[in-house]
Amino acid sequence: MCSYYLDEKLLPNGFDYPKQYVDFIASEGTLEDPWSFFYGELPKFKNKTHLELCFTGLKKRYQDRDVVPFADFLCTDDIACFDLSQDKPKGAVIIIHAFASPGWEGREEFKDFNAWLAHAKQCAKDWKAEMGDNA
Repeated sequence: MCSYYLDEKLLPNGFDYPKQYVDFIASEGTLEDPWSFFYGELPKFKNKTHLELCFTGLKKRYQDRDVVPFADFLCTDDIACFDLSQDKPKGAVIIIHAFASPGWEGREEFKDFNAWLAHAKQCAKDWKAEMGDNA
């Protein structure tokens, strides 16, 4: 049950993971702190994955949003999601602050996974510089 992908039965109709994401997972599959991909089981939650719990939580809290989460930020409640909104290009990414009031949850938007990945890599460099030897 360890996967970087949401179970097909939960995926929104017509959604396919962007090729950029699929290729990155297949070739590298990891990020440096402070971002990390969702994967793995959470046995305390009846073997649901962290990704499943995040997906259902976002769906419940932000019913007007159509998103598929894939990564979270270590020190905040920020979650990177594929944004399936009609007015967004296919593969667009939005960072959602997971426990903000509805209407205030959107943090940043990126045109696609690779643009978000460049942001995540810059965050890792900044994180290391700030943390020094403790990173």
